[in-house]
Amino acid sequence: MGHQELSTAPDLLEAQLFGLEETLRILREELTAVTPGERVHVARSIKETRLRIARVRVGLMIHGRGWS
Repeated sequence: MGHQELSTAPDLLEAQLFGLEETLRILREELTAVTPGERVHVARSIKETRLRIARVRVGLMIHGRGWS
């Protein structure tokens, strides 16, 4: 399977969102610390993490929770 299915339970989505936002913060810090050759890989991870965050936010909107 290509993509891991997100849980649709709102509490789990909120937990996933928190974890993904923390991952994104770490990746942003890492981007400035890596060599130029490694930046492309970190940038790709940042993009993928942003997409996952967007999917989780959509799931939360469906449940009427939105995001902060």
